[in-house]
Parts: sequence; structure tokens; C-alpha cells
Amino acid sequence: MDDGPNERPDDTNDDGGDYPGGWFGTSWGALVCDDSAHFQTPVGEACAAGCGRPIADGDSGLVVPHYYAPGRMRLTAEHIECFRDAVGKKR
Repeated sequence: MDDGPNERPDDTNDDGGDYPGGWFGTSWGALVCDDSAHFQTPVGEACAAGCGRPIADGDSGLVVPHYYAPGRMRLTAEHIECFRDAVGKKR
């Protein structure tokens, strides 16, 4: 999810509708896989969760909006394992 077509104004509704993200790869049975957009696997994109590995063919994960300025966002990709590691860490 490069800075090209995935960088855009935030066009979600004020009520939180029209979530711009989704998922890629094979479903892992989560609700996001039923209720959100299914994206083509972004092969070669860096994992935004910080693992240091690029997204590869056959990987599954989330397409997440990254808000970098008021009203501006770009879509980023995260391996599902990296997302689970990040949200499962105790602080």
C-alpha cells in the first residue's frame, strides 16, 4: 500500500461507517473477513506492524488505515500474526 492511489482523503462517515480497511489473503475466520473489503495481497509491501518482513504471496492479514494528518490517510498492510502479536502484548 504505497503512497500512490492508497493515499487519499479520509472519506469515512463521521459516524464511523464505510471503514476503508479490510483484509487480504485467506480468511482466518474473523468477523473482519465477513464484514470488510477483501483486498488483493499486497506482495512486496512492508508490514506496517514492524516485523521487518515484506508481505509475500500466500500471506494473510489486515489492510489498515494510517491517519497521518487531519483528514488524510493511506492504507497499510499488516501480517495477521504481527497484528495478533502487537495487540496481545502486555504493557
